Amino acid sequence: MNIFKLKFESKEAGIADLLEKGIIINDITTFEVPPYHSVVDLGLSVATKGTYDELGNELTAPVYDGYCFDLMIEDIVLEEATFDEDGNELTPIVYKVWDFGSNEIHPNSPDHTFSGWELPPIEVIEE
Repeated sequence: MNIFKLKFESKEAGIADLLEKGIIINDITTFEVPPYHSVVDLGLSVATKGTYDELGNELTAPVYDGYCFDLMIEDIVLEEATFDEDGNELTPIVYKVWDFGSNEIHPNSPDHTFSGWELPPIEVIEE
């Protein structure tokens, strides 16, 4: 299972990118991709929180810096592993690689998680 935190310039840009990747969106508020796939519409990303007085009147407006989605996608096998007659692996399983480029984010304390699923640690590869 793969989990992605995504932030786009706008909701429309996010939906367009998901559709371009073949991720089916069923309706305007609930997003699901069959089977074992889920897209959660998180809404606007708050860069700076607004401030409010004791009565709840806005003193300063919040500042938004994008639109966010969470995506959980089952591993999709593109090629099965192959083995010799002794059971030794000749070639590994090849999985589909999902690439969201700079739209993939790694928040320190996300507002949403998929129950029971942790985000994998970020792997830094030095070249």
